[in-house]
Amino acid sequence: MSTSIQQNASRLKTSHHQDAYISQTYVLLLVEYIKHHHPTPDIMLDNLGILPYTTASYHQINSSDNNTKRIKGRIPFAEFTAMLHRIQHEMKEPNLAVEIGRHISAAHFGVLGYLILACANMAEALLLLNRYARLLDDRYTMTTTQVDDVVILSWDTANEADPLFFEMGLAAMVQFMRNLTGSNAPLCEVHLTSKHLAQAKAIETFYDCPVKFEQPEMRLKLPITLLATPIKQADQVLLSLLSAQADQALAALPQDGEWTQKVRQEIVRLCHEDTPTLAKVAGNLFLTPRTLQRHLAHEGLRFQPLLDETRLRLAEQYLNEGRLQLTDIAELLGYSDQSALTRAFKRWTGNTPKDIRK
Repeated sequence: MSTSIQQNASRLKTSHHQDAYISQTYVLLLVEYIKHHHPTPDIMLDNLGILPYTTASYHQINSSDNNTKRIKGRIPFAEFTAMLHRIQHEMKEPNLAVEIGRHISAAHFGVLGYLILACANMAEALLLLNRYARLLDDRYTMTTTQVDDVVILSWDTANEADPLFFEMGLAAMVQFMRNLTGSNAPLCEVHLTSKHLAQAKAIETFYDCPVKFEQPEMRLKLPITLLATPIKQADQVLLSLLSAQADQALAALPQDGEWTQKVRQEIVRLCHEDTPTLAKVAGNLFLTPRTLQRHLAHEGLRFQPLLDETRLRLAEQYLNEGRLQLTDIAELLGYSDQSALTRAFKRWTGNTPKDIRK
């Protein structure tokens, strides 16, 4: 009997390719592959036109010819898959999805990679990956179910005629799991939608388990014991970034009243997943916005100044630590993009984040 561990109430509807976006950090994964496998990587990257994507910041504009939006930190899905196929054509690599996936690291997941590194075990990592999946890909969510002692992760890609991107993502996910645990994470079975029969042996070697092709959806079957595997803590500074830096920022503030402290904690939590608002904080504390405002007023505070102050302290900690890009800091503080963070920071301090970092 199948029981649901975690099931989203509604699956994101598949968008047309021209409306779908993925994280720009994925482009860095392509760069990493080319640098390791091409004799003249800089020439190839230049010929393929990939390098501009590694530094460009997309502002949300409308192209006059095809109305394609450019969004900072994200790249249209169709453009990324075109890159993949150009690489496949140039490199003549029949098993490109797996070979690119081998090079995955936390940096290639962007801000989500840092969040996952802060998890205690694989169960927490998978929950987080599902929760913040849209940071990587606009369209699909992961469904997780359990059958006996096997956990099944599945993605509905039935409407996709080209599985290359999704199989690259699956290979990268498995490799990242191995990186996180420091071991060859055991798998029970893998389902792919493609017809890579000629490369079946190489793919099975990578996954180290039976692989079924031409399946209706992509699936990854894991032994339930894998969920308890702890995350390998190789870089203590990076692993503690999101928690310790936030704790330090809050500790530097004056002693809070009861409700002020609760609101600060909710703001920090919401920053990592969404834009904090009075309504969201109040709802998470099982209060109406008016009641929450009244509690804060009794402690001499209002919500917006409290939100600004908390964000400022967190921003200063992230900037001083020095590992995160400004786009990552913007996401961690719940801003839509880097420019929104810059405007807020200049309003608070009179300086830009870049000025502070210098």
